Amino acid sequence: MKTMVRIFDTKKGVKLDLSQIKESYINDDILLSLDLGENESKDVDLNKQNIYSLCIGINNFEDSKFPSLNYAENDASELHNLFVEKFGVGEGTIKLLNEGATRAKITEAISKLVKISKPEDLVIIFIASHGQFINSPKGPDYYLITYDSDFNNLIGTALPMNTIKEL
Repeated sequence: MKTMVRIFDTKKGVKLDLSQIKESYINDDILLSLDLGENESKDVDLNKQNIYSLCIGINNFEDSKFPSLNYAENDASELHNLFVEKFGVGEGTIKLLNEGATRAKITEAISKLVKISKPEDLVIIFIASHGQFINSPKGPDYYLITYDSDFNNLIGTALPMNTIKEL
C-alpha cells in the first residue's frame, strides 16, 4: 500500500515545513496527516525511501464559471520547491500549474508516479483546486476540478477521485 500524505493549509499564504511530514501534525495553521491505509501500522523513515511528489495548483480555470483562487498556484509551487530543496529534482518530482493541470496531464503524472514507485516509497500528491461532490450514475464521488473542466459537464470533464485511487 502506498503512503498518502494530506496537507491542509488552513491559513492563506502559510509556508509549509517539510519536516512536518514525519508524523501527524496539527496546529492553527496546518493539518497534516499520514494515511498508511487499511489500519497498516509502521514507522515512516523518509531517509530510507524514495520520495516522489506531484504538486498541483490551479488559480485560474479555462471555464470562467469557476471562481479563481488566490493561493493555489503559490501553495503548490512552495511545496514543490521544498521537495526539490530537500530531495532534489528527478523524474518523480512533478509540478502542474494552471493550464498545465488538465485532466489528461494530471492523470498522466499520477500514472507515471505509480509506474516508477515501489510499495515502500512515499508518494505525495498535493492538490490545490476546487472540488465537487457528485452523485453520478456510477455512484457518489468527489471530483477534482482541473484546468479544463467544464462547469456544465463535471462528470464528463472533471477528474473523479475514484479514478485517481484506481491508478
